[in-house]
Amino acid sequence: MQSWSLPHKPLTLSQKKNLEGFFKKIDQLLTQATPIQAEHGQALFYKGHKPLGVVVVVSGQVRLKETRSHWSFLPKHYPIGLDWVLFNQDYPLTAEAVGDVEYYFLSKNEIFNTYDFSDGI
Repeated sequence: MQSWSLPHKPLTLSQKKNLEGFFKKIDQLLTQATPIQAEHGQALFYKGHKPLGVVVVVSGQVRLKETRSHWSFLPKHYPIGLDWVLFNQDYPLTAEAVGDVEYYFLSKNEIFNTYDFSDGI
């Protein structure tokens, strides 16, 4: 379904297998998720808030705003916020819909209840 990636240093073979298994579980969650609609300007999450889950954009664009003048876009199907959820870090950016957006939201609980993290990722 989707090619996932996280920024990382070189992984061992065991870590790669764990990571592949993790992303297969994420793909399974996405097949069960219900799309959510957001209108232009609607925030999907706010800078400084605790992560509640991951946003996966299906259509439209989401702007990630660090400050009023510094922002960027991510490609569709990118798991926005996954690293912040996994490492329990506050959102460092605000995610805002640009135009109409359709996205999936995978809650932190869904992610952690779906995969056994005892061996790491």
